[in-house]
Amino acid sequence: MKQTKVTEWIISGNPEQYNVVDAFHNLHRVDWAQKANMTAGDIVYIYVSGNVKAIKFKCRVNKADLDESDIDDREYDLSGQFDGTAGCYMELELLEEYVGDEYSREELMKHGFRSPQGPIRMPESVKQYLESISVFEHRYPVNTAVWIATALLSAESFDSNPVCSKKDMYFKQTAIIQRAQKLAESSVANARCSQWCCADNDNSSNNYLRGDSEENSSLRRLSLLDEFPEKTHPEGLNMADELTMNGNKMTMEELFYFVREQYPTIIGNDSKIDYIGVLDYLRDNTDVPYSKPDAPGLAAEEVSRLLEVKKKGQNAIAELKKMAEAFAVRFKLEKCMSMSWLDGSNTKTRRYLWAPLKYGKYADNPVSVSVFVEKRNSDTCYRVSLEIKNDGDDKDIMKQYHSHLDIPLNVAAGLVYVSVSGSNEWGTPDILNKTQDEIKQEVESGKLKKVQICKYIDRKPDETNAYYHTEITKAIAAILPYYDHVLGIEKIEYYPSLAEYDPGITAEEYERILGDENIVKSAWLDTLHYLYLMGGIGTCKQIANKYGNGAAHYNTNAINVAKAVHKETNCPLCARDTGENQYWPVLFYGRDLADSADGVFSYKMREPLMEAIKALEERGVFQEMKEANKEFDKNLILYGPPGTGKTYNSATYAVAICDGKSVDELTDYDAVMKRYNELKKAGRIAFTTFHQSYGYEEFIEGIKPIIDENKQDIGYTIEPGVFKEFCENARSIVRTKNGDSIDAGARIWKLTIMNGDMNQVKQECFEENNVRMGFDMDSDEARSFVEDVKLGDIILSFKTRKTIDGIAIVIDEAVELQDKSMYKTARAVKWLAKNIDEDITDINNGKLLHRMTFAKVPNMNVKDVIKLAEKVNPGLESTVIEENTEPHVFIIDEINRGNISKIFGELITLIESTKRAGMSESASAILPYSGDEFSVPSNVYILGTMNTADRSIALMDTALRRRFQFIEMMPDSDVLRKIHADKVEDLDVAAMLDKINERITFLYDREHTIGHAFFTGLKDDASLSKLQSIFEKSVIPLLQEYFYEDYQKIQLVLGDNAKSDDNLKFILDEKVVAKNIFKGNVEDVIDLPEKRYSINKVAFGNINSYKEIL
Repeated sequence: MKQTKVTEWIISGNPEQYNVVDAFHNLHRVDWAQKANMTAGDIVYIYVSGNVKAIKFKCRVNKADLDESDIDDREYDLSGQFDGTAGCYMELELLEEYVGDEYSREELMKHGFRSPQGPIRMPESVKQYLESISVFEHRYPVNTAVWIATALLSAESFDSNPVCSKKDMYFKQTAIIQRAQKLAESSVANARCSQWCCADNDNSSNNYLRGDSEENSSLRRLSLLDEFPEKTHPEGLNMADELTMNGNKMTMEELFYFVREQYPTIIGNDSKIDYIGVLDYLRDNTDVPYSKPDAPGLAAEEVSRLLEVKKKGQNAIAELKKMAEAFAVRFKLEKCMSMSWLDGSNTKTRRYLWAPLKYGKYADNPVSVSVFVEKRNSDTCYRVSLEIKNDGDDKDIMKQYHSHLDIPLNVAAGLVYVSVSGSNEWGTPDILNKTQDEIKQEVESGKLKKVQICKYIDRKPDETNAYYHTEITKAIAAILPYYDHVLGIEKIEYYPSLAEYDPGITAEEYERILGDENIVKSAWLDTLHYLYLMGGIGTCKQIANKYGNGAAHYNTNAINVAKAVHKETNCPLCARDTGENQYWPVLFYGRDLADSADGVFSYKMREPLMEAIKALEERGVFQEMKEANKEFDKNLILYGPPGTGKTYNSATYAVAICDGKSVDELTDYDAVMKRYNELKKAGRIAFTTFHQSYGYEEFIEGIKPIIDENKQDIGYTIEPGVFKEFCENARSIVRTKNGDSIDAGARIWKLTIMNGDMNQVKQECFEENNVRMGFDMDSDEARSFVEDVKLGDIILSFKTRKTIDGIAIVIDEAVELQDKSMYKTARAVKWLAKNIDEDITDINNGKLLHRMTFAKVPNMNVKDVIKLAEKVNPGLESTVIEENTEPHVFIIDEINRGNISKIFGELITLIESTKRAGMSESASAILPYSGDEFSVPSNVYILGTMNTADRSIALMDTALRRRFQFIEMMPDSDVLRKIHADKVEDLDVAAMLDKINERITFLYDREHTIGHAFFTGLKDDASLSKLQSIFEKSVIPLLQEYFYEDYQKIQLVLGDNAKSDDNLKFILDEKVVAKNIFKGNVEDVIDLPEKRYSINKVAFGNINSYKEIL
């Protein structure tokens, strides 16, 4: 069911400038100015503006990147602007014309459509709407249409993602109804999904659908054909009927094949196959002696034993056959040979089990995708491998097989290279920790005879059969592209090769051109810079996921650079396949990733270009590029491995944002921290740390129970969360006529002074400009008054639960008035109004004031209180509200450790820079508890830190990831040199750190390296004992965590494998003699550990142990 994917676009045509309607009616093909990276085969929808205001045409791109227009359409040019000088054209062929109000802008906007100002990718919601109103040749009864619609949705989900799971087969009823409506002969009511077709409803007339009782009762999936005795699918359908599935034709017969054969492998087979039982069998039953139970002369006990061995073996093979059959159906492969639980001699049970799968057309080819069950690391595991059954004598076949080495290894999918020597009967393959080029050289030289590409699925004690089913499914999907390549079905190597095309540009030329702003705009260079930082290989989508912006942004910039380089050098252009000139090969090699979630096309930078970018990086060109715009992004995340100074640098970034400076200007960290604390005290910087239990109530707002001081009355108050409170503080400034400032985000409190009536204490407060309470300063009842009230907060003097008689601003900290005989706890205030009698229920959201002596008033806002004070006090009439433009920074440490959806809730959209208060697309939300309208001020910056060893950017919440810009912070040994923390005796600590990280990157990845911050303490104490402490308490524990206590790899990282003296090894290894540990003969037992490892405490105190890491 694999289909060729295309990109769908929407472009706009103005009929007052170009008669697009008549042009397509008469010519059917039009050369259109190309302003985005369209390619031949893409689909383009044309929105006609002017009086039409509708999507009018669906077209196919026949040719792209044309230097000039070939089709004469001058008579349709009404403005004279379309004179063939656009510079880049694409040929559009009319596929379909849309007629009807359902294609109008008004209707389309209900489904997420916005009039395009330039080429945009087709929004998924608009695409689904267009599909739902397409006119179909076949119309079906309503219930039948519901079944077909659900089956098509399931098939499309599977087609888009062959490793989809059962949960991906559940769909919203609205989606089913929408799809069914275009198939049905009459209207499709909601009850068709919820009742008539749902087997879980007592009043159903058909068993077509099932509900999801576990998570969401409104979701529906298709019933299996055998899930109920009858009425699981419509009868009498014409198998020749054509339907549309993911934009491609599909017959009813093909749809039934999916439902009958492939769909059950998604819904039910994971639990019906005993994956764990097969692992248990191989663990307990290898090399068990066996002979025919019916052989003459056998004792009854021996016959019983042999029958039991046979039964266990046959049961295991039966389960393995189920696996093979399930995966064969799912991926349209075939189970291609018999499986056996006995070895070749038929005298003992096998040490491994094997299920090879092949395309039926290639059944005679020795290459297969194979599922192995074998021993590894003292337990059993599954291994999915690109296998070849060949003894190595046929050199041509082995050369064809090893062509899988021409394709980059998909490390993200968990694939590894293994070396196979002889038969698996003598042990499992060894993982090759070498580069692809090194492996290819050793294969070509004959040093390596057979190199497989595979994925291990190790046993996990707490996992279920469903886990192994899913993991093996993913592994097969990851290996299939290599299988296709070896068979010659699909070439996915990078192209064009140097033999096909060479632009002939040197590294020096690239460097000169890219460094000249008059030739290449610096704003275009971000694609090349980020791709260089990613190792020179990646997709625009991967760049976007990591560094922000959209994939189209990076693709456009890459093409802009390529065109500028071509124009400057007049280098040849690459014409491939269709003969059309392509610009991107000027900079890159490329390959299609039709099935990749990381994008549709991968770039690989040309080697001279990589050298040029490296030179520009060393010259500081990209740093200058960053500094050219000092405007910080509103949402930033500092990310990197542990110990790279993310939290440390967050203070520097916060101060830079608040004071309008660049980060590089702030070099004195002591001065930075002093300023940081000043800003924090002023309320312009706040800090919080996300964790698994952190929620909406702490971050935005929540409900808090309160009890009055007499412990008799319990109530609830709405408490603002830290982020809401910070935003309110950052909003506006209220100024009185004499220039006094009132924080518009100030909190409002009510205080009962003695009682509601006018009394001696209250009168003194009005006259002496203070507020007082009768509790001691150290009492629990006075705690909020003393500790929680901030300068600038507002206190209302309580008269009744509906009225107040005074409004004051707090101007000093709490004190104890020694000259008063009672009500000594006091705060100095400025009275905005006093001796008044005003009803506040209208500005308090209809609520009464609390009975407690002192309490927060969460339902009022400062502006309303000020307006009330103005009304009763003419002296405040000139009060004005000004926007607070001072930057405020909210720091979120460990931002990736929180549940983003749970913490941000409905506010995730509001943090976008364009959605901030006062912006052109400003947005707000009504908060669920308080009912307040809330938006994020434009002067609030969110600065997060993220430890990539905990979770990579790719695994972050998508909604959060696309709203943040990312700044990578990797280990930097130069920091140690700059602060003179790079030497312990004559050891170069910085060079040692670089070597450790180089090895970690090779064995694991760059996101799990060791940060330089662990070693900064050597600045003040450059002793061996300090270095010993760093290694024992920080470095070794991190390595143990990174490598899951695989001490052999830790030895490689620390150079222990090549040290001259065992006393210098941090990790000691000792050969294990199995017979000294176990009873009996263990010579035939495979995969017993050959070594035991221990941490050598002595090595940490010897400077030579560290020197020999290098």
